[in-house]
Formats: sequence, C-alpha cells, structure tokens
Amino acid sequence: MLSPILAKTFLQFLQRWGPAYIYPIGYSDSSTENPIIHEWAHPDKAQNVVNFCVTLCLSYQCHWPQEKSVQEEAAKLLYALVKRGGKVRAAVVNSPMFLELVKFHCVTAGTRHGAPPHEFDGAVRSKLGDNASETTWAMIRGYQRLPYDDRATLFSAILVGCSDQSNGVSNHLFNDSLKAVHDSLGSLFQALGQHVQHDDVNATEMTSLCLAMVHGLTESSEMNDPERIPQFLTPLLTQLASLMSHYSNDLTVCEKLLQVFQNYTSQFIIILTKEQSMALFQASAELLKSYSK
Repeated sequence: MLSPILAKTFLQFLQRWGPAYIYPIGYSDSSTENPIIHEWAHPDKAQNVVNFCVTLCLSYQCHWPQEKSVQEEAAKLLYALVKRGGKVRAAVVNSPMFLELVKFHCVTAGTRHGAPPHEFDGAVRSKLGDNASETTWAMIRGYQRLPYDDRATLFSAILVGCSDQSNGVSNHLFNDSLKAVHDSLGSLFQALGQHVQHDDVNATEMTSLCLAMVHGLTESSEMNDPERIPQFLTPLLTQLASLMSHYSNDLTVCEKLLQVFQNYTSQFIIILTKEQSMALFQASAELLKSYSK
C-alpha cells in the first residue's frame, strides 16, 4: 500500500489516464499509428486495467477508513470511468469487484454509521445470509463507515455505470441499487410518521444518510435514459419536502434538503414531463414555505 499522499496522487493520475487511454477515442486526423494510444484498446487488456482500477477503488474505500481525501479520489476515479460510457462502462460492469461494490451498497444503503452491532449484523444477514466470508464482512464494515458524501458519489457511479438497459446484468444491478435506497427512504418516512422527536439522534443520522443517497441520485444525469430518475423521485418529493418542517431547527439537514432540490432541478428540469414539473414546483414551494417559517 502507498502512503495517503502518494495514493491520492496516483488516483488523480488514474482519473486522467483511464478515460483517455482505455478504449481511446481518436482525437487526431493523423494517419500515423500510435502504439501507446492503442495499447489498451484490446478488450482483454482494457478489461484487465479496468479490473485493476475498480479493485483499487474498493480496496481504498473499505480498508482506509480514516483517509477521507483518498476515499474521495477513489470515488472520483470510478465515476470518471463510467462517465466514458460505451465499452469502458461495460468493462466496469464486467469487473468482479464492481459487483462486490454494488452488493455492499445494497447491504448498507439503510445502515447508518451509529448502527449498533446487532442492527448491522441483522442488515447484512438479511441480504447475504450466513455465507459471507470474514473478508467480505470486514469490507462491508469498511464500506459502511465511509462518509455519506463518498457513498453518494459511489451510488452515482453505480447508477451511471449500470444504466445500459440492453445489458441484462446492468439492468439488474441498477434496479437492485435503486430498490435498496427506496427501502431506506420508506423506513425513514415510516419512522418519522410515528412521531419520532426531531432531536432523536438516530433518526437525524438516518435522515442524513438517506439525503446523501438522494443527492447521489441527482448527480447521475449522465446515465443512459436519465428519465428513470424523475420516475423514481417524483412520488417521493412531497415526503422529502416534509422533512423540512420536521428538521426546521437543524441547519445541517435543512442545507442538505435545499441542496438536493436545487441539484435535482438543475440537472433534470430539462427532461421532466408537465406532471413531473408541477410535482417538483409544488414540493419546492412547500419546502421553502417550511424553511422560511
């Protein structure tokens, strides 16, 4: 393993090198063949280097819990690769460690940092049963400890990477990832509907996690067929806006809510239907009304 500073620098290098040299796009009209440019254009070599990058990302995410700057750069590397689309995106989905990443997301999407051991163990066993190895358990624990904003970036990368509807594996991973977040939001809204106090620490932390996941949704507009995000979010907008009245005295939650609505509007307003636009405007109006009280 490299030192944190070297690891960060190496990840920043890969963020620029990977999208440029893996399945490169011809940027020049020159007829001269450049062997370096075409070195990673072959499927086997391209898949090997993508596997390396994804494995590196997941290793840093799960095993370096105190190195936030390294974790941020690892998440950015994965997102930079899936943004390329086409063959690079397909190679990411074909990576075994990317499948592990999606599994970790699905298992931990509703598990907050402060979850007691029995709650964490129960969440993992409900998804994976009793067959997970000790290594897998350790990596899931590491993934669960990630800062929520890094988990949001990884969720965005998963959605963008798995957005090819013609690929059965991608489609399955995409739907599983969304379902995990939907279930977490449902649990949160159900808990708050049972008159949980606004200063309940556990509820506030769960709200922060769920809002981070929604923020990850709003950052995935570069996916194929992005209209699936408004289809997912529109039925939830009213309940999301209602969080403002519940947490009106918590500036951290208020800021995250405003950021989610602002980001969703700026990223997706151009593709919303009339009905989706009206739902967004009405929810935004309720959000701002609660915020201004």
